[in-house]
Amino acid sequence: MTRLFVLDFDKTLIPYDSWNRFLRKIILRSPIRIGIALFLRRIGVLSRGELKREITNVVANNKRLRTFSDSFIKTVSKDVVLPSLLFGMNDIKLVILSASPMCYMCYLNKYLDCKCDVVGSDYIAGEYVEMYGEQKLNYLKNHYSHDQYKYEYAMSDSESDMIWMLEFEHCELKKN
Repeated sequence: MTRLFVLDFDKTLIPYDSWNRFLRKIILRSPIRIGIALFLRRIGVLSRGELKREITNVVANNKRLRTFSDSFIKTVSKDVVLPSLLFGMNDIKLVILSASPMCYMCYLNKYLDCKCDVVGSDYIAGEYVEMYGEQKLNYLKNHYSHDQYKYEYAMSDSESDMIWMLEFEHCELKKN
């Protein structure tokens, strides 16, 4: 049975929130549609998940913004610190599970020194799913069944992730 290790990304593998940095940088390069979406989020018309969906759609349809997203995560990847317990381990499946959107998280694997699945907020079966709290738990159960994986280790900085972390034999709530 393959041992499953699942790690949160923002404020866990990196010391900051990549989504907020991405927003600050993409607004300078983006069409007015992103500016409008950010304004609508600020006044409470759009939820956090709806804003991620809107930006994901804009990036998906703009080659220049896809290139920017790749460059952005390349820079962020330099700040990734993987737990030392991963080094030298065999027969594990490593998953980085993040609420950050796949419009930039999808490039992360290119820049890491290890093989892993990267999962972020994105479209699943035609519906946009924000990978947060219970959605992370649902994703894990649907994609990494207990029949094939031993839920061995989980790490996050957020109390909201305890809903899925308690499924694991060992879990670590990282304090910043």
